[in-house]
Amino acid sequence: MDKQYQHSEHEAKIYQLWQDHNCFNPDRELTAGENLSANAGVGANATPTSTIATHYSQTKKSRSAFTIIMPPPNANDPLHIGHAMFVALEDALVRYHRMLGDDTVWIPGTDHAGIETQFVFEKKLKKLGQSRFQFDRETLFKMIWDYVQENSGVAIDQIKQLGASADWSRFKFTLDPDVVATVLETFSKLAAAKLLYRDNKLINYCTRCGTAFSNLEVVHQDGVAPLYYLKYGPLTLATTRPETKFGDVAVAVHPDDVRYQKYHHQEIEVVGLNGNFKLKVIPDNFVDKEFGTGVVKITPYHDFNDFEFWRRHRAELPQPKLVIDHSGRLTAVAGKYAGLKVAAARNQVIADLQAKDLIVKINQNYQNSVGNCYRCGHAIEPLPLPQFYVKVKPLTERVLTALDEGHITVVGAGHDKILRHWLNRLEDWNISRQIVWGIRLPVWYSTTKYPDILINFIDKSSQKQSGKIGDLLKNFTLEEISAGLQTLNAPIETEYQISPTSPGPEFLQETDTFDTWF
Repeated sequence: MDKQYQHSEHEAKIYQLWQDHNCFNPDRELTAGENLSANAGVGANATPTSTIATHYSQTKKSRSAFTIIMPPPNANDPLHIGHAMFVALEDALVRYHRMLGDDTVWIPGTDHAGIETQFVFEKKLKKLGQSRFQFDRETLFKMIWDYVQENSGVAIDQIKQLGASADWSRFKFTLDPDVVATVLETFSKLAAAKLLYRDNKLINYCTRCGTAFSNLEVVHQDGVAPLYYLKYGPLTLATTRPETKFGDVAVAVHPDDVRYQKYHHQEIEVVGLNGNFKLKVIPDNFVDKEFGTGVVKITPYHDFNDFEFWRRHRAELPQPKLVIDHSGRLTAVAGKYAGLKVAAARNQVIADLQAKDLIVKINQNYQNSVGNCYRCGHAIEPLPLPQFYVKVKPLTERVLTALDEGHITVVGAGHDKILRHWLNRLEDWNISRQIVWGIRLPVWYSTTKYPDILINFIDKSSQKQSGKIGDLLKNFTLEEISAGLQTLNAPIETEYQISPTSPGPEFLQETDTFDTWF
């Protein structure tokens, strides 16, 4: 006998035996005489299979059901220690319930992992001197598909090496045709139930990954940043983001702050870097009197609180202006600073403000929290973009009612309170992602009725073309545009149709994909 256990000599054979006999499929039929110990090196004195067959001949109706859907690991990545932990825990549970005689199934699968996989693939392209912007979305999708297929066996093999007693006959990949069909059907059902809407809200946008993220996907990190005290006419205000000042629509104060009550609803003239401008002073309870000087600037398209402020006071305020675009550069609104990346623009704006004596002081040790992309670590920009949202309150209310009535049992002391807290605070779910690797939204727009839809596509000569669809159709056919389509941005007022197939020859499909968790 070997002094040490040689797993490589035994475990693969045993697992193959389990698979050969479909052992973990609860629907299989065991027959007397089946020799489960054959070729496995487990001895000839195993429990007679006639006993096992008799046990499993019980009808489904007389057996309790126990099911676990395996949290699918990324299809293109090897496992990490966290995967090993869940496999061990879930395997123990399903084996225990099999021994109880329950009708037990553990359904394995892998996840296409939209943003993560595309991010990894883009790094691969970069090493080759290429970029995703060189390809139309269909070509890029196929390239990522092939890449994932080349690597998907690694995670599956590792799960098997851990001895997972999963029913591999039920294996699912989250881009399998039946999964895609279910996703599209669910989307249509949500729309029919009035639980779906499209809105131009501020989103968490990573200008490096080029997509939106939900609030749960933003990593907030505490740190130190400069707080700039700027002259705004007769007032002084504090901000960490002077580069967004070109999009200001107002300044705000607390209504009870006696220092500024004489300015309520009055216009002040501000010396700017691109010329003087006027802003209205609006009282609002959201202002913290203790922050800075108690005066804040309102830049709706680049701060979530400012956006909500603007929505409350929109009757007396101008429309918001986009200062930072979705590539992370300042727009034409910023005048001579247009085209600069955010960090470079901030440095230049600060230097110019100091040259014009418009900075009162700088607090270099201001403690604040910055939201970063959980994938690449880049700073998240609050930016406006039309997106699809799921109304969560009608759904969470049903779960809360089920908890109240005892239909759901939460295991673990205090965990029910955590669940309730999360359900009560949940905001509407942004399900749109600006990537190609995923399930494409079954949303269609008429190009004849809405000629202002913005399009980016690769033409037949492999040149990138951009513009409004109405203008592009003067030089290109819709078939060529559709074949080379990269991105589509329909104005918020654009009507849409939901359909798994094209509603007509003049329609183009939305280029956004579903959030992976949808």
